[in-house]
Amino acid sequence: MKVKAEDLWPLILDFVETYFGEEDLKAFKKYFELKINHQEDPLVQAGGLSAMLGNFLKHNKEVYKAFKKH
Repeated sequence: MKVKAEDLWPLILDFVETYFGEEDLKAFKKYFELKINHQEDPLVQAGGLSAMLGNFLKHNKEVYKAFKKH
C-alpha cells in the first residue's frame, strides 16, 4: 500500500489546528488553497499524528529507546 501526499493533508491540518490554533489553520489552508474538512477523516478521528506516532513507538522498542536517548 502506497500513501500519497494528498492522503496526509487531513492529518497535517489536524496537527496545525491542535498545536498552532484556528487562526494559523486558516492561514495554512489559504496558503495551500485547501478546502478539506479534516475533522471527518478516519485517521484524524482515531487520534491523528499523535496516535500514529505513539503506536509506532509502542511497537518499535529500539526506535523508542533511540528517541528517548536523543
